[in-house]
Amino acid sequence: MRVPRDEQTKNLVIACENWREVSNAILKHKELAPVIIIAICKAVFKEFSDYLKCDSKLLATNPDELARFSNKLFMEEIRIHCPVWFNCQLGASGLSSKEEAVGGRVNSMAPSSSTLARLRNPQASAVHYSISTILFHSGIKHDDLNRLNGLGVCMSPDSIVRLQGKMNMQLEGKVDIWRSAIEENRGALKLAKEVLQKQVALPHLDVSKQHLESYEFFSTKGHESLITLLNEEVTKAGANVNATDCMQIVIKRLEGTKLPLYNRVITKYLQPFRQLRDVVVRHMPHEYSKEMSQKSDSVSRSLTT
Repeated sequence: MRVPRDEQTKNLVIACENWREVSNAILKHKELAPVIIIAICKAVFKEFSDYLKCDSKLLATNPDELARFSNKLFMEEIRIHCPVWFNCQLGASGLSSKEEAVGGRVNSMAPSSSTLARLRNPQASAVHYSISTILFHSGIKHDDLNRLNGLGVCMSPDSIVRLQGKMNMQLEGKVDIWRSAIEENRGALKLAKEVLQKQVALPHLDVSKQHLESYEFFSTKGHESLITLLNEEVTKAGANVNATDCMQIVIKRLEGTKLPLYNRVITKYLQPFRQLRDVVVRHMPHEYSKEMSQKSDSVSRSLTT
């Protein structure tokens, strides 16, 4: 059995019953310290390897996912999947526990972890995409983006442009959905009114596609929406219901459909959507609608003091 002769090894043997002293003694030991450092490096290497194989938030590329990205949640992932590295960060930051890693502190820790993860996997770039988006909308110059990309702070200009293209496509898709909903509502409403006007003398309403195709306001989507609403009202009312009464209820439902208030802005300032202004709710009715519709009286400030 080897008998320790140097003081560092003797202190290590003596401290075996106190793990805190053992750990401190190991890191001061000239022979053990390098071995421990290698072991820590291997542990961190394995942590990041396993972490980047899971469904990490850093791998987010969808614009909606990037918009919801949170440094706090990302660092919680790091704490769970990479505990050795997380505690190394705490030590380097002068923090003693995860409870202290909040606010600006966690925001400072996130870029370092994400940058190191990106070295292992270039696709783990959610933080860098978020930074790039902020810089892009701040009007940063192309050359400055290249410099920051070289420093590992953000994505390359080409990557940013591709991301913005995806975001624009999603935005346009949402606008198209909104426009389609309005057109469907308006088409169903106009078709319902036309049906009542032209079939008022008939004993039964004929809302079949074959019969209504010749109508001025017929459209496939509008007709489908009208049939769906009409069937709902007929089901509610029962078998002995008058179809004309149900059609009038459907018209009221279509006229009372509440559309988002931001539609007012879109239909007012965007030329392609101005034709839809008549179906946008200007002011949603509420208990103070009457008072709000009255013009306010202007009073001189000097009279109120």
